[in-house]
Amino acid sequence: MLIAGCSRPHENPDAASDVTAKRITAVDKEIPRAGGTLAMALTGVDTLDPARANEASTGEQLILDMLYDGLVRWDALRGELAPAIATSWTVSDDGLTWSFALAPNAQFSNGRAITSADVKFSLERVAARGMSELSAVQLAGIKGYGDFLAKRSPTITGIVATDPTKLVIALDSPFSSLPELLAGPLFGVVAKEGFDATGAITGEAISSGPFTVTARTAGQIDLARTSHSRALLDGVKVTLASDTVATAELFAKGEVQLASIPAENEPDAATTTVRSNNGATFFYGMSVSSPVLGNAALRTAIVKAIDRSAIQAKYFAQSGELANGLIPPGVAGHRDDACGEACAFDAAAAKQMVTAALAGASAPTIHVDYFTDSAGREADIATMIAQSLVAAGLPAEPRAHAFEDYHSFIASGAAELFRFGWVGTFDSPDAYLTPLFGSVGSDNVFGLKDAEADKLIGAARAAADPDVRMGKYVALEDRILSLASIVPIVRYRSVYAVSAELRDLSTDTEGLFDIERIWLAH
Repeated sequence: MLIAGCSRPHENPDAASDVTAKRITAVDKEIPRAGGTLAMALTGVDTLDPARANEASTGEQLILDMLYDGLVRWDALRGELAPAIATSWTVSDDGLTWSFALAPNAQFSNGRAITSADVKFSLERVAARGMSELSAVQLAGIKGYGDFLAKRSPTITGIVATDPTKLVIALDSPFSSLPELLAGPLFGVVAKEGFDATGAITGEAISSGPFTVTARTAGQIDLARTSHSRALLDGVKVTLASDTVATAELFAKGEVQLASIPAENEPDAATTTVRSNNGATFFYGMSVSSPVLGNAALRTAIVKAIDRSAIQAKYFAQSGELANGLIPPGVAGHRDDACGEACAFDAAAAKQMVTAALAGASAPTIHVDYFTDSAGREADIATMIAQSLVAAGLPAEPRAHAFEDYHSFIASGAAELFRFGWVGTFDSPDAYLTPLFGSVGSDNVFGLKDAEADKLIGAARAAADPDVRMGKYVALEDRILSLASIVPIVRYRSVYAVSAELRDLSTDTEGLFDIERIWLAH
């Protein structure tokens, strides 16, 4: 999903997060032990409802992942899909029909059996959020989605639940990464009886995952292992804090064993930390439909003119690493330097490229659009970029916007060279490429319409073979970078402080961890 600079901003303008996954493993010959309650501190948890969750909140995603299972789950340790509520799944030869066989013993925390009707209900609750939310938009390829959203049909006809232990999903076009999408916490299965007529949760949430809520206050959520859970922990006590400074203080006092802490600060040498990729990336984009940026050669020169490493070193030394492409580490198809020479800063070369691109015409003034933040960091970065362009022979001016107005400004198409961010919400390169760069992509705010890119998207989504699929997505990334509509700058880090007794914590590409593997060495 786009963050702070597109159609759906959810990012705190003063916050940062994300990168490489790391695993805290058991000491040699230690045997995992059952029991104990894990105390953790998180931020940004406002709801326990998957259909109302903020896709950009790692804290919220972590809680949802503990409470709700989807049809499938992502095994971070093995780097592959694994059964959850569905024991197996198949796709038709044409890629248009997916069939999921549900576990006959799957049940909610209230003891009721989970059926295909519950899965259908859950997916339709998410779809009903409409085109303003990425989780809903990602279901738009299911047959009947449009009629459902337009209220011409009370249900999505392409989600078929006639057999209690079998769910069928019919698509308008192939989407080979559908299981990866459905493994995300936003598509967890909920019980209809757990909601009132307005869609609000009644009482404590009825869960379908490894833990259930036993108590909840404004500042704390207590979870207990369900009877069908594979978890080793007896429970989890989650303290909800206002920010990562507060969570770090809780960890320092010994009140919690796991806490998200400020990514911007160098942690104490005595503190064990995990720096985790949460899928968030900081970019500058270019509107190819803008009169001043329609020249592809000029855009290529702009990419070359910006000193991305200097921006990362000055403002993101602890909170992010240099982004050299679009597909992040840990996701199939990632390459350490996908952008290569095209993104390598060279002021002299950039100046020559600007002269060649203008071919004697007057240089246009480039507006560097950004949103304001309390620390002034965004203004400083925009100023650095503008100065780089001036040095390359292009007049440039930073142009500030209020954070609350920024998304509508970007969506209007009036931006030129603009700051934005993106969070991939599932473990596939599709999540980082298709919504942004497809001609009909839900978040294509660049005005980019490229037949070759669209062809590669179609081929990747139709490819049943994972290697073929990855090859198409890599070619798609290369094509997008060659069009110079984006300047990748930083991949954010989330940082967790971890106590000495915590074992077997492994994170995935969105910064989530498998709670069922974690155990405590007492």
